Amino acid sequence: MKKIQIITILFLLFFAIGVKADGIKVSPSVIDEKAKAKDILKYTVKIKNEKANKIELYAILFDILPDGSRAILTPSELDQKTSITKWTSIKRGVISLDPGAEVEVPLQIDVNLTATPGVYHSVIAFSEGSNRAIAEVGVSAASQILVNIEVGDQIVEKAQVEKFAASRNIFTKYPAILDLQIKNNGNVPVTPSGEILIYNRRNQQVGQVGINSLSTAIEKGSSTQFEIQWTNDAGGFGKFKAKLEAEYGNKMRRDLQDTIYFWVFPIKYLIIFGIGLFIVTFLLTFLLFRKSRHVKYGRQADNDIYEDDEDDDDGVINLKN
Repeated sequence: MKKIQIITILFLLFFAIGVKADGIKVSPSVIDEKAKAKDILKYTVKIKNEKANKIELYAILFDILPDGSRAILTPSELDQKTSITKWTSIKRGVISLDPGAEVEVPLQIDVNLTATPGVYHSVIAFSEGSNRAIAEVGVSAASQILVNIEVGDQIVEKAQVEKFAASRNIFTKYPAILDLQIKNNGNVPVTPSGEILIYNRRNQQVGQVGINSLSTAIEKGSSTQFEIQWTNDAGGFGKFKAKLEAEYGNKMRRDLQDTIYFWVFPIKYLIIFGIGLFIVTFLLTFLLFRKSRHVKYGRQADNDIYEDDEDDDDGVINLKN
């Protein structure tokens, strides 16, 4: 960092004296800014021809490397994370100026979204020439603008719930185990905190449990899984709802929310339920069997009476009856 600061001071002193080609005036001569990734910096560059003849200028851009050397590279060779030249937009064609004429050229610097924090330097040189190749020959004697940009840290705190689910659909004993997985999509570590609230089928809260008792930090670009165990001290069984209410972030608190459902049927309740089901099934079977038997013997008795009546008739009317 000290080496970068020394280079910056030397360049500032150099340009303070006035770096310009004879008869060509460019302003501003120095651009010194602090910015963050995604910032857009806009300027107006004034170029004046103080010569007695018409001139043609071509803008040559190059970065100043940490060792003080310059790097005149093609756009494909530039690193968008560290190159001011890569971020700079200015007229690259020929600029023609008659004697005494002055022109304003728009300059825009779009700090890249992925810019690495640090101090960077570049030069915009307006060298005489009708094309890039000719202009590069005399670039060292051209009127120039020194650009210094300090890119500050951009803190992005962003996390998401990748997974929130019960380890199984039905638990036969406590504790009920819930799996929570959180991913950090930001560029700084995040430490989630909060709890999971448990509700019964009547939407009454019956418990809660913390999600990150050890204050585990999730590193950028990674995921961390938390195993949550809930023991229902009051007992009970049936369907439960688990509602995640968590948050993260130091710069700005952000929420993490989700809801899932699960069932708990402890063994003793399953046994009681099984016995009860068996008794009910047995009683229903017994009643149905008894009813069908009663109907069968009732019909047989009616048939016997009918047959007796037929035998007694023998074609003779019984006046007594």
